[in-house]
Amino acid sequence: MADFEALWSLLLRCWEVHGNHSAEEVVQVWKEDRDTAAASEDFLGAAVFTLAAASLQGESLGEREDSIIGVELCMGLAQQLEITAQQRLAQTVLERTLRRLDSTGDVIAAKASGQLLCRSLDITLKECTQPLRSLLALLLRCVGEEQIGAQELVELTKGDVALAVAVVAEALAAPKPPGLPLWPMRL
Repeated sequence: MADFEALWSLLLRCWEVHGNHSAEEVVQVWKEDRDTAAASEDFLGAAVFTLAAASLQGESLGEREDSIIGVELCMGLAQQLEITAQQRLAQTVLERTLRRLDSTGDVIAAKASGQLLCRSLDITLKECTQPLRSLLALLLRCVGEEQIGAQELVELTKGDVALAVAVVAEALAAPKPPGLPLWPMRL
């Protein structure tokens, strides 16, 4: 239930902080049925659709990062759905987000590299790497765990080996994402 609350909070932040009207609509439609939303393919589909679009077209980098984290939260919650529903959501994420994420992914990696170098900033390593860890988890879910290795991780971090190590270290320290049994071994 914690993941659902994190997703709900993230949708609220996308609406209230970033002005995302699609996130507002999802919240407004589902606020009366929050108890059933977490286990609903309809809710998760609406959230994925909204957040996937914002991950590419969000007005700020913060909105795009929040949206990527939200899409991963959706995919984690989807693990309780039927396998066909999980596959439909994974295909949507692959088509609507991952295949078109190049420039946003580059900016996220550059920002994280800068934050990693400037440790005087008021940001934790966990916060610095969260968007990239979410992207890594989405790749593992949607492309296949066997398809993602060290080379893909280095590509995700745009060749920054220190950032790749930080992503792996934080990923191993954090709770394993639901539905990714090979998470520790793939890292």
